[in-house]
Amino acid sequence: MESNIRRGLFWAALLHGLAYCLLLPAWMGEDEPWHVEYASYVVDGHGPFGVESVSKEKWEADLAVATYRQVQIQRRFPSISAEAIEGRQAQIVSSMARESFSGRVDWAPPLEGAVEFDSLAPNFSAIHQPPLYYFLLGNLGRGLGLDTPREILFAGRALSLVAFVIVAMLILGIGRRVFPSDRATVLAVLFAILLPMHARHSSVVNNDVLAKVLCAGVLFASLYATGYSWRRVGAVLVLSALALAAKPTAAAVAGVAVLFAVYSAWGSPLASKQKTLTRALRIGLPLLVVASSAALYLGSLDHGPVVSNTWHNFADRLQGSFSPKFLLELLGTSVGRFNWQSRPISPALVGLLGAGIGVLGVVIGKRLLGATSEPGRGSRFLLRVCLLFSLAQLALVVLRGVPIGRYLAPALPAIAILVGSLAWGEARGHSSSRWVIGIFLVLVAFSSYFLWGGLVFNQYVVLGA
Repeated sequence: MESNIRRGLFWAALLHGLAYCLLLPAWMGEDEPWHVEYASYVVDGHGPFGVESVSKEKWEADLAVATYRQVQIQRRFPSISAEAIEGRQAQIVSSMARESFSGRVDWAPPLEGAVEFDSLAPNFSAIHQPPLYYFLLGNLGRGLGLDTPREILFAGRALSLVAFVIVAMLILGIGRRVFPSDRATVLAVLFAILLPMHARHSSVVNNDVLAKVLCAGVLFASLYATGYSWRRVGAVLVLSALALAAKPTAAAVAGVAVLFAVYSAWGSPLASKQKTLTRALRIGLPLLVVASSAALYLGSLDHGPVVSNTWHNFADRLQGSFSPKFLLELLGTSVGRFNWQSRPISPALVGLLGAGIGVLGVVIGKRLLGATSEPGRGSRFLLRVCLLFSLAQLALVVLRGVPIGRYLAPALPAIAILVGSLAWGEARGHSSSRWVIGIFLVLVAFSSYFLWGGLVFNQYVVLGA
């Protein structure tokens, strides 16, 4: 690939992400107040890695004299006083009121005079989330000497912009190794850059952005699955563990690590030279590490968005997950909504896009599973891992029973690579310009509408509606 193409994709990612950063008002990323609150305590010097264990009796006694949110925060940060928590929340709510939050979010109550988050969302908090993202953002803010929640907010958005560009460049690196043509690689990268809800993550403070980077890193490391190496397997396992420490909804990436270990020991060209016992150990050890770490980590969460701790909870989550209402809601939040999900895109457009997504899914599956000529064994392995990763991530969202499209974010790099695979001819290994042009035009049209006719219109033109 020529260097001018790589530079062009880099600048396209940077400028498109920067446009969202400049146009999205403060606090208009979903759940930003709680993510910023979490990071702000790290900025103040509190460590986020310890969660105090308390008895049921003490928990109930604490709830009798404090809000649920305060109790949760003080378990994560035992040295923080109730007064400090109230003061921080009052700072954030005051900043939200100055930014006309209630005028932009249709369901939000007036925030003037409010001093805590319960007036907006009772008993909601981000404190249950894994600490890695907040550790990074908090120490960035601490190093920069940031004082106010608003400053931390924009530092977090700058971090998200960097993450957005890194994901695009990792997809570029993956595509260059997987595809026989530059066209397929360019299509994969442009899909990631122009997809509106992914591009919007470039301007939102949220731990999904870090999970996406780490999941893209896992796929990139898996490119080297042409022979077994403890160093390569170690890199995949470490990146998978970090992805879980960023966002538990990235649990499907552990499956990528397992498939990589299996392929490295059994399916690679060098596997035939290895003894059976050695291969079994080299599979078993990574599997044991992944399975035990994931089980211990996910089981330790108070609020597990991926797994349920009882069959009753599992059944409750699963109830209705396969209903048309659930699937339409998941499609709507994946395609895009504005102003904290309070203003959707027109149902007709969502339906049209949903039909297009269905057609692309069928074509990708047919080509990938039935193709007779592909760009090499390692590439074929990675593409099928991308397909399984994407399906597993969708399954996790369904099992959780919450139809929120951003929970698919960890699989975005894999989905982009699958879309890029449309750019080679069905059984010839040649690029298909029709797919590239068609998908590119749809992405440009929808991305332009989303940014200017959707986001800007709803954030600024109908303010106060």
